[in-house]
Amino acid sequence: MPRFARLSLLNITVSQLAKSVNGVLSRAYRDIYANDTSDDVGQLQLLTSPISSTEEVLQLYNGGLVPAEIAVPSVLNAIGASKDEIDAALQRVVAEREDKEKIEKADRARSEEVHKMSMDERKSSFAAASGDGGAKAQPEKAATSGSSGD
Repeated sequence: MPRFARLSLLNITVSQLAKSVNGVLSRAYRDIYANDTSDDVGQLQLLTSPISSTEEVLQLYNGGLVPAEIAVPSVLNAIGASKDEIDAALQRVVAEREDKEKIEKADRARSEEVHKMSMDERKSSFAAASGDGGAKAQPEKAATSGSSGD
C-alpha cells in the first residue's frame, strides 16, 4: 500500500476515533458536573490534525497550494513543537509575508512610476523630433520645388 494511502487511512481512523471519544467524554463530563439534565455544562472536543509527511506539506506550500497558516503548524507539530512555539512561528511567518507584500507593492508602484516617466520622456522627445524634423523637411521640399520651377 502506498505511503499516502496509509496516511490517509490512518487520518480517517484517528478522526473517527476522536469523534467517538468526544461523545464518550462529553457524556461523562455531563454526568459528573451537571446538576440535572437541563444543565448545559459544555462539550469536550478533541482536536486532531491530519498526519502527513513534512516533505509533502513543504511541496504543497512551495507550490502555492497551501498557505503558511496550514503548513507551519503541520510541519512544527510533526517535529514536536509546543502550541506556543507554533503560534509564535506562525505570527513571524505571517508578519514576514505581510512585510514582503508591502515591499513588493512599493516596488511595483515605483516601477510603474519609472515606466510612466520613461513613456512621457519618449513622447516628448518624439514630439520634439517630429516637430523639428517636419520643419526642416518642408523648407527643403519648398526649395527643391522652387528651383525646379525655374
